[in-house]
Parts: sequence; C-alpha cells; structure tokens
Amino acid sequence: MGIAEGETRGSRIKWLVVGVGCLIAAGWVAGNGLARVETTSALETNSVVGPLMGAGFFAVLALFSFGFVVRPRSTTSFRLINATVLTRAERPTADSWVHLAQTSTQGLPTILGFSLAGLVCTGIAVYAGLQAFGVIPQVNTDVSAAGPVLATLFMSVLAALLLWIASLAIRRQIRNGTVGARPSGVALGETAVAVNVPGRDVEIPWTQISSIDIAATLPAANDRPVPPMIRITLTLGPVPERVQMLAGSGYRVPVSALYTALRWYLARPDARWELGRIEGERRLAAWCAAGRGVSNSR
Repeated sequence: MGIAEGETRGSRIKWLVVGVGCLIAAGWVAGNGLARVETTSALETNSVVGPLMGAGFFAVLALFSFGFVVRPRSTTSFRLINATVLTRAERPTADSWVHLAQTSTQGLPTILGFSLAGLVCTGIAVYAGLQAFGVIPQVNTDVSAAGPVLATLFMSVLAALLLWIASLAIRRQIRNGTVGARPSGVALGETAVAVNVPGRDVEIPWTQISSIDIAATLPAANDRPVPPMIRITLTLGPVPERVQMLAGSGYRVPVSALYTALRWYLARPDARWELGRIEGERRLAAWCAAGRGVSNSR
C-alpha cells in the first residue's frame, strides 16, 4: 500500500544513543561555560554566553532525539463519537456521529525540544540586539553594525516559528484527552470527511472527493521510514482548495487503516451508511488490527 508503519527497534536505539551523546555534550559545554563565570569579568560576557548557547543547542538535539525514541505507537481503533464535540457548536455538522481517527500527542521530549529551541533563539536574538544597540561589545569587531541587526531579526523570526510549533503541539496535547477539550483527528461520516486538527477545521463532502492517493515522499534513511502524506484531490464544491493533504503519521490508529478506510468508502458510496454507526465498527477494527500486525512484525 506504500505506507510504512512505525519505526524499527534499531532506529529507536540509534536515536537513544544520539540523545545520550548530545546530553553529555550539553553538560560538558555548559560546565566549561559556567567554569568561566568565576574568572570572567562582567564586561567580558561573550566568552561565557557562547558556550551556554552551545549547551542549549546540544540539549535541543538531545530532546528531539529522545522524542523519536518515545514516539507513541498506534494502539487503538477508530472512536465512535458525536460529531458535535469536534466543533465549537457554531454550526450544524454534516454528520451526527462519526468514526474518528484521533491524532496522537507529541512526546513530552519533542514538545520540550521545540520550546527550548524557541527560548534559545530568543536568547540569541536578545543578545544580538544588545550588541546592535551597543549595550555590550560585539564578539567580532570586524563585522559591521548591520550584522547584529540582521541576526536579531532572523533569530526573532525563527524563535517565533519554533514557539508557534510548540504551541500547536501543546494544543494537540490538550485536545487529546482533556475533559471539555475538542479531540483532534480525521473523522469519517456518512456524508463527509472532517479534518479537525490544530490550525485546520474543514468538512469535505464525499461527493467532492475525486481521488485519494499517496503523495511522493523522500526515500527512507538510516533504517527509519519517512512517513508519506495522504493526498485528497477535490472537484469543485464547498471546499475551495483542490487538494487536501493529511499527515501520514501521528494518529492513534495505524495510518494504513485510515488510508484503507478513505479509499474503500470512496469507492463504495452504498457502504458509507455504516460510518458513525455500530455496523462500521467491525470493518474498521479489522483494518486497525491488520495495520498493527504489520507494525509489530517490524
């Protein structure tokens, strides 16, 4: 089918080794930076800030590596859920009940990694800004005054991007289980496919979908398969965009089960009545069991 499930055990071990190595490097660099505090005058902060920023960089790499190790697996089936809880109840939903492929939360190390990366970039932006305004001396006097200004602007934009990604991950974490919060994911109903994820809420009528396939992806590297994207091509209709892209990973159900369900019900309009009903439970559960079987055999 072209969709790889999960990661191999060897890949997780490699990421664990990388994470431990980066954590050791972060501790060593931070230790050297802190050791200079006792011998560095208050005006010579550049020799201390550099190692501390380097330690933050290695710490970010370590958190991302641990995030790959503890990435949650697909362990559940589609949830039979009332479609109203997926919305803010501002308008009626296309279907009353749906089967939801709920998104899984990012691992805590990954969320901390994005947050720490944003804070490190913020610190660099502030440090460069202080140099630009002459509050502290420049590290390299040969660099023009425009250098710190450009660095401040670039790192500010990068920090805002990283913190925005971290906020999306936190919102997904909240929407996946907190009482009173809206669960996120891809919901299959009798008349529409609803995509409710942080940053995007759209209902796609089945009648507007012309085809569903797998988008081209990069080849696998380092024994770790690259998740593909599920591409939904649309005709003219209520949804203005002609193409909707769904993530090829990050669901609590096997992505192969979601892909199979989308294609199977697209090709069989007369069977869509069972979506959002008990009658569809057995079929969807069988696809999930088959997908987990493929994942567990790796």
